[in-house]
Amino acid sequence: LRGAITNFRNVVLSVSNSAITQLRQHVINPAIVRIERDLSPLTTDLQNIHNWLTSTSNQLWQHRWQIVLYLFLTLIIVFWLLIQSIVSYGVFYNMALTTPEQEQILKPIHFQFPSPSKNVVPFSKVTFSDELTFNQEYMITVGISLPESPTNFDIGMFMVGAKITYENSNSTMCVPVSAGESSRHATLRWKTPLQRILYTLYYAFPLVLGMESVEEKQYIEIMMFEQFVYLPPKETCSLSIDISLSDPKVQIYSSFIHLHAQLYGLSYLCYYYFWTCFFIGTFFLFFTQLFIVFAAVVAVLTVRYNQQPPPPPVLPPTVVTQHQHQSNTDQSGDEQRLIANTKVLKRTSMKDSPQLLDPSRRTTHDDDSGKGKERDD
Repeated sequence: LRGAITNFRNVVLSVSNSAITQLRQHVINPAIVRIERDLSPLTTDLQNIHNWLTSTSNQLWQHRWQIVLYLFLTLIIVFWLLIQSIVSYGVFYNMALTTPEQEQILKPIHFQFPSPSKNVVPFSKVTFSDELTFNQEYMITVGISLPESPTNFDIGMFMVGAKITYENSNSTMCVPVSAGESSRHATLRWKTPLQRILYTLYYAFPLVLGMESVEEKQYIEIMMFEQFVYLPPKETCSLSIDISLSDPKVQIYSSFIHLHAQLYGLSYLCYYYFWTCFFIGTFFLFFTQLFIVFAAVVAVLTVRYNQQPPPPPVLPPTVVTQHQHQSNTDQSGDEQRLIANTKVLKRTSMKDSPQLLDPSRRTTHDDDSGKGKERDD
């Protein structure tokens, strides 16, 4: 039994080893080779990137003081452009746009009620000196708080009049200039006796406590001027509005005159969305100026580059073939043999000096030397 178990174990081990060997040879090793082959271009690219980063960092370190100087100058230019953009937007907001100093102006109206014997209507005068903005359009309304008294219900309809006048606040001799006049009707909203009884019963406890929120009154707002433009003839002129009522029996709790500035288009956006328009306008002006500066720098550098002489052309390296190398070698050998023969002839001519005195022998020698030279060639 022990032998059989040993044999079985050996068989299992041999089979597993052979399977692992086959798996390694046919699956794992080809996969590793394939992965290495696929990653080899990436490794080369990474090595190139590493080399480029190393060379770039070395160059930057060598010119670090110039880079610091350029960065300092760039920051100064950017800061200057940002300040100029803010100032430009402020000038545009104050000069080009018509924005009021106050959006809403509210002033109380104190009516003067004459004695019943006099046939004079209640009147009041409201003056505006420095609150209004030149060439600004306003909507003028009059608000009246009326008690729900039987007298007011009996009066029914009454008229509210308003007259606008420009007056000189520094001189009493100035003739007033009329700028507009308007008259509008007003009345209480009708309530039946049953409705008033039910209202009183429902709000009995707050009415006993004297709470103003449930007080038996009505607030009427009357549109007097819808599109009034403030255009005084002189800077020293002030605006006065004369307000009158048609019936002196009208009972009033309080009254107010309300001037609401009318804004349209860009003025409306810049006034009601001030910070949003401020950031958008400032950054628009900033990037516009930055683009102009960048274009100017590029143009100057282009002109300077065009004015420089062109660099000498770089000739490509000549490739010498084997045939050209052999022909050059043969030619240099022929030149060396020609130089050697010339030296031998010179020595021979020096030894045969009598031949130099005889022209005939010199001619013969020259012919012989020429023939020898031709043979050498």
